[in-house]
Amino acid sequence: MEAGSRSGAKRATRHLSIGGIPTAIHAATLLSAEYREILPQLTLKVMSLSTPEILQRLKSQDLHLGMLYDRSLAGDDYDVMPLFSERYVLVASEQTSLPHELSWADVTDLPLCLLSRDMQNRQMLEEIFKDVGAMPKVVLETNAIRALLVECRSGRAFSVMPLSVLSTHAEGGGLRIHHITPGHTEDVCLVRLRRENQPVLSQAAWRIASNLDLEAMLNGALADPA
Repeated sequence: MEAGSRSGAKRATRHLSIGGIPTAIHAATLLSAEYREILPQLTLKVMSLSTPEILQRLKSQDLHLGMLYDRSLAGDDYDVMPLFSERYVLVASEQTSLPHELSWADVTDLPLCLLSRDMQNRQMLEEIFKDVGAMPKVVLETNAIRALLVECRSGRAFSVMPLSVLSTHAEGGGLRIHHITPGHTEDVCLVRLRRENQPVLSQAAWRIASNLDLEAMLNGALADPA
């Protein structure tokens, strides 16, 4: 019994749970791949969650790491490491004829599909639209990035999302990317619960992430839109 308990504890130390906001999930999979390369015995669980869910699960220690916007954090409960900046673009079907560059006001004239209002990404977009004095025409809301991409490919709607989300979807995927001016970026960070003595696995994962240029990896996977 005692030997079995030790074996179970050993297995548990090789498991890492990461929660990310929907727009950061592709980046989370790149980070996970690096973890597996360096720690081949590691098993991982990567979940797409809202910001409040990530913070709650970090506090309850159901997650080891979170990936979310740095603007979402306040107080001294967490260790924070900047990872990359999201750059926002308009995503359309490749069959759609639009100017290469649009203003935010132009974007609000289009039928849009966006993440649901409980998502931090959507709340930030609402702030931008409010600043330009325009009300977006939202025809579909979802918490799934894949559903947004399906709508964009169909030509039924357009979406505003970070360029980093499109790294595995845009090229040859029936999509066209358009710049939005003025440009807008948001910083995404890696977060863990602050503790006096961090678990060994958490320390290793944190150290590996600190040695990665995740932004270069994301940008390198997708050429700048033309």
